[in-house]
Amino acid sequence: MRLVEMLTQADANDGGPLPEGVVTVLQGDGELGKWLVQSEQVAHISFTGSVNVGIRIWEAAAETLKPITLELGGNDAAIVLADTDLEQIIKPLFWGAFTNAG
Repeated sequence: MRLVEMLTQADANDGGPLPEGVVTVLQGDGELGKWLVQSEQVAHISFTGSVNVGIRIWEAAAETLKPITLELGGNDAAIVLADTDLEQIIKPLFWGAFTNAG
């Protein structure tokens, strides 16, 4: 949620904000997820989470050949030592995690 907030509120120095509607985040339970995967209004599913849920999404999306992107069970761990300058490392560390995802 913080990433979406940052993308939609970025100033001109950061490349400007994304236009409204480019990124949408919905939070909910399995019923919302099932509706999204089956909805004709959704053209692509991108999911990050557990392997078990990823399998269910894959099976549901296969019925309509809806394209999906799954990032299952992983994380981008980082070791930050006590003497690290957090102001200097936090932005590259954050973006590195997303750049290397998937």
